[in-house]
Amino acid sequence: MTQLWRKIIKVTWLEWRVALTALLFVALALAIMPMQTEATLNCSIATTCTAPNLTWLRMESSTNSHVAIGTSTDYGNLVCCDHISTLTSTCSGSGVINKIINLSSTTNAHVESSSLANYSVPACLRVATGGYVSSTVQMTDCSGYEETIASMPSTTNAHMGGPSDYIYKICASAGAPPQALTFNIYWNNSLSFGTLSPTKTRYIDSDGNGTDTNTSGNSLAVSTNATYGYTISVKGATLTSGANTIAAIGASPAALAIGTSQFGIAVDDSGTGAALAPYILASGFGYAATASTTSNIVSVSVGNGVTESYGIYYIANIAPSTPPGNYSTVLTYVVTANY
Repeated sequence: MTQLWRKIIKVTWLEWRVALTALLFVALALAIMPMQTEATLNCSIATTCTAPNLTWLRMESSTNSHVAIGTSTDYGNLVCCDHISTLTSTCSGSGVINKIINLSSTTNAHVESSSLANYSVPACLRVATGGYVSSTVQMTDCSGYEETIASMPSTTNAHMGGPSDYIYKICASAGAPPQALTFNIYWNNSLSFGTLSPTKTRYIDSDGNGTDTNTSGNSLAVSTNATYGYTISVKGATLTSGANTIAAIGASPAALAIGTSQFGIAVDDSGTGAALAPYILASGFGYAATASTTSNIVSVSVGNGVTESYGIYYIANIAPSTPPGNYSTVLTYVVTANY
């Protein structure tokens, strides 16, 4: 799923010795593209399980084994389940929770079917509301389920082995809620740099007006539960008037230079997302997009369904030799789920 925000930036200025006025108008465009189907449950026994994959349980050996809960530091054989958005081993809280098997203790444990009540430590799988988790312990195979997680020789007081080791199969299915992607822009669709001058830098404030203070002109708000997060990009030419332009800062972050032709943006990434160079606010400003090419400004590696907001800062500088005219551009912000 991809959503786009189109931003029309218009800058008007007269001969700087008289006055220079910069207007920025913002229009909205929206596009939706199909998102990839969410992965189904897939688990294996391995010696490493790298986040965001889930260490569900730990085994003393790869078969005929005592087990420990996944959050333990005991044992080096890990029942590792590939990452599915919101999948955890939590047995409490909101969402869809299924008790897969019971353990006799948190470590050095025997296992039994979850339909029995001899053991008090549950081993669960959980996904957010709107997803699904189901499980059973059954003989021979896991027909009707997505995955054979492991196996055991009896339904209680049992050691655990790999999927093909024993007759009783530990079966499960799990999936995240349907993937969703939301994207909004605040605060204004019409912005203005106000009067430009080669003697000072101009910014845009949250009211959409020009200011001499470095502040954000608007905010992008994004949320997704897509497994691998999202990327925000921008596309559009620099400020242009006929054959004349205010120079884009480019792909390397630059300090602001009063009296030099500059147009750029920066991103405040105070949430979990990370601004990408050259748009990291603490490093300066940049602008590497063109009318025909995009430039990535933010990356988030894991979708958690939480809305994150990013302040967008705009700057304009001009040189004494910058020709007067009406300067404008269209910026399109695009957010795309990562796969």
